[in-house]
Amino acid sequence: MQLSSDQISQIKAFIHSRGFNYIEVETEILDHVASAVEEKLEKNPEISLEKAIHSVHQSFGVMGFSIFEDELQVSLSKRIRSMFKKLLWLQISTTKVFRVLVVSSVLFFLSNILLDSLSPDLFKVFGFTLLTIISASPSIYYRRVFKVWRKKSMIMGALLWPFIFSSFYLVYLIQVMPTEMINTEHSTMQVLLGVTTLIITTTTLASIELVQKVYQWTHEKWLKYHY
Repeated sequence: MQLSSDQISQIKAFIHSRGFNYIEVETEILDHVASAVEEKLEKNPEISLEKAIHSVHQSFGVMGFSIFEDELQVSLSKRIRSMFKKLLWLQISTTKVFRVLVVSSVLFFLSNILLDSLSPDLFKVFGFTLLTIISASPSIYYRRVFKVWRKKSMIMGALLWPFIFSSFYLVYLIQVMPTEMINTEHSTMQVLLGVTTLIITTTTLASIELVQKVYQWTHEKWLKYHY
């Protein structure tokens, strides 16, 4: 038998009442519960929908629906890493590499201006602060999206951590870089700046595309779930 839209809505309400608010978890649970409820109603048409839902919930054991959430955290983390690796490769293996080279060249040029015109201490502050802002730009650019979806989507919330980590990592580099190195090893500093700006540019552009893809995927799930 096919569940009606009202019956589906009742199942959704029950899932939500159990404290599962992430759209990915809700849709995963709904697929399993709706199918199981359909089977129960087919076998016993006299049973009420409410009893069928509770019976299905009890069949998951003590952990209830939380098993879906635990499994999804693992699978979504793997999915993010896989998507990010593919997007990184696309940045350097397609015509997008020209965009990477242009942006990294601009950053390298600005960093060299700071290197030549500022004292080592000021360079450490302004130079790497600039790179830190760049690395955090995806989360800044998508601030509104993250604000809306952070508590609604497990995968969107997980995307914030790579940006935060990369920003703090660059701040850490500020502290450990010897001032003498900036003073005496100009060529080494230029190589370091070149590599750093190239890596940051590549990862930042890949991260921006990652957010776009994840948002589109999540939004489609949201529309489907609330249809």
